[in-house]
Amino acid sequence: MRITIALLFLLCIASLAAAQESPPPAADIAHVNAAERLLAFERPSLAERRLKDGLKQYPGSRAIQHALASLYLGDELYNPQEAYDRYRRLVDSDGDDAQAHAGLGEAALLLAGNPDNTDKREEFSKQASGHLSKAAKLAPNQPRPLYLLGEMERTAGFELASQPGGAEQLRQRLIAARRYFEAALALDPAYTDVLFALAETLLQLCDADNAVKHLNAIASLEGESLFWHELMAKASLCLDPPSYDLFMRSCIGAMKEDPRIERQVMAALAKRAASLDNRTLASELIMVIRSVDHAPSAAARMELLKPYIPRTLKEGEERERPVVPEFCYLASDAVFHEAMWAQDGDTRKRLLEQALTFLEAARDIEELIPDIARLRAVANMRLERYEPARTAFERTAELDPSDSDALAYARAMPELAQGRLTVEQFEQFLDIRGVAMQQAERIHQLEGLAAAAPQYVALRAFLGDLLFRNGDFQRALEHYTAALETQPDSVAALLGKGRTLARIGQWKDSLTTLKQIKQSGSEEARYWMDIGERIETGTLKAEAFAKYHEAQHPAQSPTRAKECLDEALALTPAFFEALIARAELATKDKAFPLAGSLAAKALAAARNDKEKSSAHGKLADIAYASNDLPGAASGFRLARELERDNKERIASLYWLEAMSEFRSGNHVKVHSLLREATDSNIAIGPFIARPEAVELIKEGLLSTQGRSFDIAPRVLKGQVLTFHAELDIGSTGAIEQRTGASFDVVLRVLSTPAIDGIYELNVSFEGLPQIGDFSALAKLTFTMKVSPWFGLVEQPVPDGTPGYLAALPVTQAIGELFTIARGVENIETPFLWSTSAAGGTVHLDHDYEACYLKQHDGGGVVMGRIAIDDFRDAANPSALHRPHMRADALVTLDAGTNLPREVELLVRRSRLTEAEDDVITNVMSITLKRKD
Repeated sequence: MRITIALLFLLCIASLAAAQESPPPAADIAHVNAAERLLAFERPSLAERRLKDGLKQYPGSRAIQHALASLYLGDELYNPQEAYDRYRRLVDSDGDDAQAHAGLGEAALLLAGNPDNTDKREEFSKQASGHLSKAAKLAPNQPRPLYLLGEMERTAGFELASQPGGAEQLRQRLIAARRYFEAALALDPAYTDVLFALAETLLQLCDADNAVKHLNAIASLEGESLFWHELMAKASLCLDPPSYDLFMRSCIGAMKEDPRIERQVMAALAKRAASLDNRTLASELIMVIRSVDHAPSAAARMELLKPYIPRTLKEGEERERPVVPEFCYLASDAVFHEAMWAQDGDTRKRLLEQALTFLEAARDIEELIPDIARLRAVANMRLERYEPARTAFERTAELDPSDSDALAYARAMPELAQGRLTVEQFEQFLDIRGVAMQQAERIHQLEGLAAAAPQYVALRAFLGDLLFRNGDFQRALEHYTAALETQPDSVAALLGKGRTLARIGQWKDSLTTLKQIKQSGSEEARYWMDIGERIETGTLKAEAFAKYHEAQHPAQSPTRAKECLDEALALTPAFFEALIARAELATKDKAFPLAGSLAAKALAAARNDKEKSSAHGKLADIAYASNDLPGAASGFRLARELERDNKERIASLYWLEAMSEFRSGNHVKVHSLLREATDSNIAIGPFIARPEAVELIKEGLLSTQGRSFDIAPRVLKGQVLTFHAELDIGSTGAIEQRTGASFDVVLRVLSTPAIDGIYELNVSFEGLPQIGDFSALAKLTFTMKVSPWFGLVEQPVPDGTPGYLAALPVTQAIGELFTIARGVENIETPFLWSTSAAGGTVHLDHDYEACYLKQHDGGGVVMGRIAIDDFRDAANPSALHRPHMRADALVTLDAGTNLPREVELLVRRSRLTEAEDDVITNVMSITLKRKD
């Protein structure tokens, strides 16, 4: 919130500076603009440094002083005393500076609310009122001073409420606050802070109808937040008559925003209240849940719930209140946790039985509160009733798909029932499996657990999988075999043993093992069985498959991969998979005749429609890359017609065929293909993030606003993210000029969710530097490529993921920032460490946490592209990225009217864990070995 406040102040600086009699120079405002961009990317400490540097250069700049003072009202650099002192100096030097009065009034208001300033509270409050009133007079078109004055009236009213006659004084203060809020809202109807404050004030004045109206206005502007739902729930009960349906919807909405148990219960209870004819009982239930939520102890909580939960009635006794499932759940939750703390076994059993009684009474609402099924499962498991526990865990997984452990628990119940392991051992297995640690340590701990629970099949199979991925086939085989001795029909163990036997060349035994798998739905099992059968019948030589497998390893260099594939094809000329893989490498080398010949051989060797589709697709890829567009369109169409089940591939082929026709100028055919795809429920959404999509928008073949072609709304729904306008940091004219669409529309089309939540930006940067709009380019590059990685590089490397692959996207994203160096020249700076690439020099200054780029002879500068040349065939040579440096700010482009343009990349030393440090170091060592 406070960062938003600081942003609002910064946005006013330029217009205020323009009103001065002697406007500051452009470089002065450039410091403010740079700080604004840093603040937009939540880097306030860097913004502060930039502003202080600017103030040293321009000590009399009011624009920089305003920006720096407002920065101390933000969350991360929150220092109202510093803001107060700076605004005081601004007011003293110019008593008619409305912005300074507003800032000083807000800082004084914050200081008045600080408990450490009790003795000065009244003084600060008077100053806040005076300066905010002055700001409102000097700038009558600014809503914020009016909003803050309204908040002061409300606060003062509640402080007076406890005094004699305080109720009337509170009402008068609330009326005054309402006037201020309404005046502010008249200036800015979309000011949501004011709308919230006014809605809350109206509720306090018992004007629920108008409160609901303003809350609906907020929902139309920014959606429904948790606070919105809470206010709407209160308002719904204040209406005359109360709207229990609205109350129910608001509580359920709050639950979705904050799915705590109390909110789930409130939502379920609201639903019940809405269905009751007895409004008195409904109100009573709502009051009880509020009291329970604030009960001082478990005993007090149970006392409140007692009238509404099952109990044994005395002879002739009748219930005064009905049994309420929501309250039964709350009671079961309390009893269950009491049982978990019980030291005596008999006491624990009695309490768990009681919890199950309450949970049974709450079963009707478990769809809304999945924790009911979860508690029932755990209680039964603790009572060693494993079959009911299994059923309850499966029900939990059905009701709450986010509970990743529920199915694991369900599958473990038969093992527990047969005494193959204990609950403690199973939960230890889950902990080892889920906690981030080095792979060797994980294997060591799991092998220790396997020794303690040798008959636990899932543990043995999981351990075998880890060892298989590490290439330790013999030990993997031992664990798979041990698992099969306990459970001969285990699919995981049979598959693991079958593929392990295949990898060590025992194909006959592998095929025998794989044929025992009764569940034929396993794609991996079918793959290994197919390979085994081909080797057994002699159509594929085992040595050829071994070479193919070596070529496919992610760490394999392109040169060695080609050698392996050539050797495989020499042994088995009609090896379909090897022909396709070799054709792909030839295409990357732009050896199109060789690639076409290999793909044609693959088509001749294809054994079924799936392989024929793959071969036609590869021929089409080659034609597209060699600019044979009619051949490409024909090939993609043939591949699509042969594809039967894979809808994602069908969607990709539709898109590729459409792009081939588009490049041929056949726009009518493009329109027909896209419509045919959407009418056939083929989701082409993931493919609109390609550069060609921008051209389709420009030509009117793909609309994001529903004006030209109706594919867009269906494609974008649920798949495309909106880039928020408040992060606008520069001119976007170049993007709009290039695409013919608004900048926000282009971002919305070009940014789609990819694997693991990373946002890939697939857009050509070639035209932007030529136009000269580096700001738009920096915005696209940093926001969509680099920024999302900051929180992800610190995540543990997934099991089985080679280190260089885990680090590759990070280094690639950093490298993307440096592509904007084209067009930058003659930048001289001191440096402590540097390296050269593509005719340029990169300087890193560790002391000042800054990185500068120096351009030589118009060559491009690329930094941070570790191990990318070998995998992505990057056009520019890579420069070595220092392992402990990571881009953690943004590109700032303070472009003057004349060249050269300065590009400054602010960075800081990354806080890498030891494991992550090893990952980056691994990448460097692999790269250096290859370069040697």
